[in-house]
Amino acid sequence: MIIGIDATPLDRPSTRRRGIGVYSRRLIEALSLKNENLGHPHRFLLTRLNGTTVTERDQVIVLPAIRKPSRFQWLLDRWTVPRFLKRCRVDVFHATDFFSVPESETTKVLAHVHDMIPFVFWNQYSSQFPFDMRWLLRRARQRVHYAQRIITDSLHSKQDIAELTGYPEQRIHVVYFGPAVASLLSKSDGDQAGEDVPLPPYFGHQQGESYPYFLYVGGTDFRKNLPFLIRAFSAFSEKHSEVRLLLVGETFFMRKLAEVDEIYKEIERLGLHNRVQMTGYVNEKLLRLLYRRSRALLFPSFYEGFGLPVLEAMAAGTPVLAARASSVPEILGDTGLYFDPHKEDSLIAAMEQIYANDRLRSDCIERARRRAQLFSWEKAAEQIFKIYGEL
Repeated sequence: MIIGIDATPLDRPSTRRRGIGVYSRRLIEALSLKNENLGHPHRFLLTRLNGTTVTERDQVIVLPAIRKPSRFQWLLDRWTVPRFLKRCRVDVFHATDFFSVPESETTKVLAHVHDMIPFVFWNQYSSQFPFDMRWLLRRARQRVHYAQRIITDSLHSKQDIAELTGYPEQRIHVVYFGPAVASLLSKSDGDQAGEDVPLPPYFGHQQGESYPYFLYVGGTDFRKNLPFLIRAFSAFSEKHSEVRLLLVGETFFMRKLAEVDEIYKEIERLGLHNRVQMTGYVNEKLLRLLYRRSRALLFPSFYEGFGLPVLEAMAAGTPVLAARASSVPEILGDTGLYFDPHKEDSLIAAMEQIYANDRLRSDCIERARRRAQLFSWEKAAEQIFKIYGEL
């Protein structure tokens, strides 16, 4: 078969380092490797806004691009993508972005819908979107019906898609994926038992000091529930003044964003500027170390389509304290500690447990590592190849 894959999330500044961009890259790598192992039964064509390949085996089709404002790319895509599918005789098109589902008379379409967050929280998010984006979101919800099948990341998202779009539930496939950070399941980069690998200058490391810390990895928008996290940590640190909180994510240095400014103000209001630190984006090597050295990952999100940092922490051997909400229990199972994302005392109690009880912490790490083995890109590629064949 000739299979087209939308790789444009790797090109857009708003997505290339975040969930959908990271996911798309790992997916393409896994599918390419699967195809190679099977003796190349399929030919993959990647649609991109530039000519960069993802693997040595890629063939890239460059689509015309709207650079500024990039959110208008869909105007071109509606015309250029169907033409590409017909011209290249593509059998199956894998639309990795909610907005990239094309209408085609010649090609079967597999739509990858990660979640329905903009619609679940429409009242909170819609006022932040310009008029054209609100219109596009509504139109995208209708356009998923152009797809013969849908892939999504969790059972929770599957239920939301069926409920909010009316798409037949029996044609929605749940495909769990693997950790986005490469080689989390193995110790590497010198981080072996008994070796002292220095971290960058977080929390006084430049003075030779070292502090225990809790870790958060992810975005900063409303559903991430970060002001709640900071208030709970403030109360916890009154008793444990030696403990720090490290916030990792690309948007933490974007103070012009209202939700980021709110986080800074909450830190200042509570007098936590010496106990809470933000890193912005970090590379994979450093992120592995940050996971492994932390006391636990704190994940207070109200809603996740999957919750990738949860799986990354599990694979890295980091205990997870997570809100019992949306899809997270599907991923974490019984390997971490849960709390109520509306009750700060609930999170504080979980932090106390994991901080004071080394036996509990070791047990969580061992169970999480075993469960993380259930999630892999190899398994995801195998499931997706089966769907390609059915189409």
